[in-house]
Amino acid sequence: MQIRFNDGTNYERFMGSWSQSAAKVFLDWLQPQAQAAWLDVGCGTGAFSSVVLDRCSPKSILGIDPSEDQVAYARARGLGPTAIFERGDAMKVRLPDHSVDIAVAALVLHFMPDPALGVREMTRVVRP
Repeated sequence: MQIRFNDGTNYERFMGSWSQSAAKVFLDWLQPQAQAAWLDVGCGTGAFSSVVLDRCSPKSILGIDPSEDQVAYARARGLGPTAIFERGDAMKVRLPDHSVDIAVAALVLHFMPDPALGVREMTRVVRP
């Protein structure tokens, strides 16, 4: 059985603040450089991406999620032109090889149908 997250508003109410708290701790640990191009796999409502925008001065963020409802919520956050959210598949990321600086899958790896394939795809699109 595959779990689907089709209600962005309720997901944000339930998980949004927790996702943002976890993002802050993760970003403190990662200490990414500014002007990086990010891929947020399983972006959901855009909670993690919003923290990246607030704290990391990214060049760009592409958030992908299989749920159109989650993507619609992320777009409605109004995060500006730096963040683009679209429906996408972690098992087959539409980006070319070595096209982003950082790929993250916050709170989503265990929901991927094939986590190893999802990680390989993230590795494929990250610049060496």
